[in-house]
Amino acid sequence: MLNPLRILAVLFFAASSLVAEESVRFGRDIAPVLQARCLACHRAEKARGRYRLDTFEQLMKPGAGGEAPVVAGNSARSVLHRLLLATDPDDRMPQESEPLGAEEIARIRRWIDEGARFDGADPAAPLSASIPRPVQPAAPSTYGIAVPVAALAFSPDGAELAMGGVHEVLVRASADGVLKRRLGGFPERVLSLSWPTNGARLAVAGGSPGRSGEAVLVDPSDGRLLSVLRSLPDVVTAVRFSPDGSKVAVGGTDSLVTLHDAATGARLRVLPAHADWVLALDWSADGKWLVSASRDRTVRVADAVSGEAVASFTEHAAPVFAAVFTPDAKRVLSAGRDRNLRLWDAVNSESRNTFSPGETDLFALLALPDGALSAGSDGVVRLHPWASLTNPVRHRAGGRLLSLAADPAGGRFAAGAFDGTVRVWMPGMVEPQAEFQSAP
Repeated sequence: MLNPLRILAVLFFAASSLVAEESVRFGRDIAPVLQARCLACHRAEKARGRYRLDTFEQLMKPGAGGEAPVVAGNSARSVLHRLLLATDPDDRMPQESEPLGAEEIARIRRWIDEGARFDGADPAAPLSASIPRPVQPAAPSTYGIAVPVAALAFSPDGAELAMGGVHEVLVRASADGVLKRRLGGFPERVLSLSWPTNGARLAVAGGSPGRSGEAVLVDPSDGRLLSVLRSLPDVVTAVRFSPDGSKVAVGGTDSLVTLHDAATGARLRVLPAHADWVLALDWSADGKWLVSASRDRTVRVADAVSGEAVASFTEHAAPVFAAVFTPDAKRVLSAGRDRNLRLWDAVNSESRNTFSPGETDLFALLALPDGALSAGSDGVVRLHPWASLTNPVRHRAGGRLLSLAADPAGGRFAAGAFDGTVRVWMPGMVEPQAEFQSAP
């Protein structure tokens, strides 16, 4: 008679052997390392040594040296593997950075020796498309401390406000702040939200600083994932639907602005890159142009149809946190850490007006039909009439203000603060109609 304990032992060691011999997978094991450690210097916008690895297809193509970077089945003949092991700092990859760990290099070597197989859907798609979406922790049932409201978005009918929480998006009634639902499964910090006029999708961007980030489209009724637009080794900072809701623009810590089809999530094009993080995005009313503000102290206007650069504004002396088009799209209003509002021509970047609303960093701008809203570190929301930007109407708020949102149906607007407070104003009213905490 067979010993049951012996049978269990045999099964255990057989299973252990299978786990140990599991093949290395490109999307799960290799692409995240390449994206985090190599992509900054080897992408379309900056291909050092004329070598790119922003897609699997490009990864397999030779660079300036002409040698095959990856020889399937033979890591010893693969330039990629040899350069990871090089002792000369002028040869070793990545350069000007810490070398890859022994375990990461061993994983790449094993992947090559096992045949350098691609397990994604499209070898020409960005690396991020091959990386499985990480499983996020559950949001806390209740919050012990206030959570900064870095992102706000009204529903198309104005009845609801979506706001960022910890690993979740909270949806509250805009009239009184009653919690309607909690949409979970998101990264630690939600930094940008966009809710288009058709209401069928909600765009969510954020991440865990220094570790990972993403921009996704979800069903706003239940949080069901519809598509992943981008994933990065650091946070995704901005996401914005086009006025007609057909496209989505995404900006992140990789300095890129990408355009995506709102129905499928597919990338349509990459716009001219900044030199540092992209912090804000805005569309012209006709959806033809897109403006992006960056930590590199510049603001850029690009043609969203052709992808070509239209203008670059360089007069800010510090990171630019926000930029919006005037209603006729002829000018751009931008603001940031230099504490100045600057109005300039969208086509030729010629400066038209510069003024300071006070000793305050300006974190958010919002274009309304009758003027522009600004909000910042002094806790005041200002409405600057387009006819006279230097004579704003002040709205009482409080705390450092991080975000603004407009009600597309009723003309109201809302501001989110660092202390977790959300305030909603009726048109023409200086005092808020509603004031509530974002966290449960």
